[in-house]
Amino acid sequence: MMMAHRSARSARGALGLGASAQVMGVLMLLALAAGLPCSKTGECEAQQDLLDLTQTHDEANSTADGLSEAIAADAANPKGASLDAPKIVVLCLFAGGMLSWILATIKWAVDGSLPARLAVWGLLPEAFAAVSVRSAAALLNLKSGSTPVLVLKTCVSDSNVEELAKALREHGKRAELQALELPYNHQLSDAGVRRLVEAVTEAEVVLEELDLSFNAQLGDAAVRAVQPLCMPPSRLSTLRLVDCSLGREALSLLAEQASRLRLNTLHLSANNLTGLGEVLAEVMEAPVLEDLALVHCGLSLEDLTNVAEQLPYTSLKSIQLASNQIDGAGLKVLAEQLPKTQLDELGLEQNLLKSEDLSCLGTAWAKRPFSRLRLGGNSVEKEEVANFIKTLRFLQA
Repeated sequence: MMMAHRSARSARGALGLGASAQVMGVLMLLALAAGLPCSKTGECEAQQDLLDLTQTHDEANSTADGLSEAIAADAANPKGASLDAPKIVVLCLFAGGMLSWILATIKWAVDGSLPARLAVWGLLPEAFAAVSVRSAAALLNLKSGSTPVLVLKTCVSDSNVEELAKALREHGKRAELQALELPYNHQLSDAGVRRLVEAVTEAEVVLEELDLSFNAQLGDAAVRAVQPLCMPPSRLSTLRLVDCSLGREALSLLAEQASRLRLNTLHLSANNLTGLGEVLAEVMEAPVLEDLALVHCGLSLEDLTNVAEQLPYTSLKSIQLASNQIDGAGLKVLAEQLPKTQLDELGLEQNLLKSEDLSCLGTAWAKRPFSRLRLGGNSVEKEEVANFIKTLRFLQA
């Protein structure tokens, strides 16, 4: 209210100034009209003074009008100025929050933890969060619940394996990690694998599955690196070493410890195992081994004979022998042993079998039926395969 009174006094002063200027202007006009003597210069000065007084009068009126409007606005809404303060505070808080979020997002993107945080908040599936070693480590660190499966493709190398080993050592047990899948990591050496195995064993992580497939650079050293996980008290039950350039040394290491192996599933597909049938037969002696994959391993007839003759003395329930160029002679060797085995699944896809070769298989199946038989990709028409399956079902009935 004091501000309003001061504004009113200023306005009255301005109005008084305007009135005085108006009186002076009238007097000057009267003097000129009465023919008061003046020089040319004096006349010009008088005219200029008159113009200045007129302009001052207009400015004073404008100022007075503005002040009057302000006074009227203040009188109508005396709290108007204070109404903008809460809005300004809210805007400042919002801007500060947005800036903090942007800076935090940039920081998380740089340190690699952004995908993990999005997964923890439920905004991203965990499968898409583990896109790098750094994000996987952040996921294990940030997540309070279990992370039973960790899949890292093409991103693990000797340069960052220590970071992954540290995360497994510190958070693997709390995360209840059960399966570690590391396929296609071509910059990872056997020394790096050994560091991961050491971290898992030191932290007492109950790892049940390990997949190192499609890492041809590892070679036979892969088996030596993972050997501690295959022995008691470790609970590793599944080991996948597909296309790891394994040879005699790797199989010999497995064969030497066959009686102590706790593996239930062993996948050795896409490794050149030609001439290693006898060693394979020793590996098959593992007491609880039920699933063996030997797809595209270059097995000769002699190798296949060694494997087939060992089958009755194993606990195997599934064996995959696709893409080994098995013909009628090889199938006959297998068929002779099938009734004595515990097999429930036999994979023979992409071989050299013909329709006339299937009779021995039908005879073996009649003696001891099994539920799954794969014959796709052989020189047998689909209709012939369908008729063969119908015959087997009829025999079973």
